Amino acid sequence: MKLDKEALPTARRVHQRGMIKKANWLAGPKVAGLIQTESVLESTLAFCAMIDPRVQTIEPQPETFDLLSGKRYKSKDELLRAHSGGGYQPKPYTPDFRVQLHCGGERFLEAKHQRFLDEKPEYLAYPGIFLELGLKLVLVTDELLQGPLEYNARLLKPNLNNQLPPAVANSFASITDEAVEFRKLLQSFSQREILTAILQGLFAVDLVGSRIGPKTMLTCAGGEKQHLEVLAL
Repeated sequence: MKLDKEALPTARRVHQRGMIKKANWLAGPKVAGLIQTESVLESTLAFCAMIDPRVQTIEPQPETFDLLSGKRYKSKDELLRAHSGGGYQPKPYTPDFRVQLHCGGERFLEAKHQRFLDEKPEYLAYPGIFLELGLKLVLVTDELLQGPLEYNARLLKPNLNNQLPPAVANSFASITDEAVEFRKLLQSFSQREILTAILQGLFAVDLVGSRIGPKTMLTCAGGEKQHLEVLAL
């Protein structure tokens, strides 16, 4: 697949990494063009940000930080060039994503396997370093990103741009039961319509606890979308 000319440039190169981690391409709402991620874990994090109603835009590998000086650079190469031959050894770090929030703030996101953090606990200090810079870095591990959430985020993501016809939206809104089983709704609505209703806050579901399926209980949410806020932004 060719590089998308419409995609934003990244601050670090994304490499194929054999059978363990492979570069992935993805597109969707809130990202510019086609973006590349280094792993399935990273891609799932992007999907979670896409379905999160607080997130306005998502930028992969946005910039590189020197964790020793706190200075920001457009790329790791720019950082290394700036200190080439000077005797100073910077400590480069490029977050996986920067997200802009509808409230006007920004957050940096990093996906890491818990096993990696156990082996390299120095990464656990990074959020504190960012806090000293007046920024927020959110470390998200496989304990959240694997399992039901991975399945549910990938199931919901293709429906983000869907719009419910007024008649269908009104039919959902007229349901008086506090909770209703997914398969019962399938008697009157398509799966696409039900998933769209979840994204629009007509129904709420636990995205972390279990996979969405025929026996999933949906609760009427009245347009509230807190159930989609699975990241600690």
